[in-house]
Amino acid sequence: MRGTMGYMAPEWALNLPINAKVDVYSYGVVLLEIVTGIRVSSGIMLDERQIDLLEFVQETKRILASGNISDIVDDRLHGHFDPEQAIAMVSVAFSCLEERSKRPTMDEIVKVLMSCDDEEDFHPAYSY
Repeated sequence: MRGTMGYMAPEWALNLPINAKVDVYSYGVVLLEIVTGIRVSSGIMLDERQIDLLEFVQETKRILASGNISDIVDDRLHGHFDPEQAIAMVSVAFSCLEERSKRPTMDEIVKVLMSCDDEEDFHPAYSY
């Protein structure tokens, strides 16, 4: 078995046939880590208790549904991000973490992420 625990799709552990969707799952974990600034692959602390990836995704979905994307995005950005792009990235991450038959292809992921490219060239590093 290859891969790093926390990034491996559940089908690895279940000895199911492996296809490209395992990479999509791993991409979803990495994307969620990038947006939140939390290393979700190695245990997550929330309100002083450790939760697993599934619980973290459920909590993040709840926060996203309430419209508080800034509560999800990495605090180190100090609010310098495009909310629509952050929502798109989190939504893509969620879709990547679905059961394998529901996961998008990498081609579909690229199309979604490219479609939310800001035409105004939003550069948070230059907005200080």
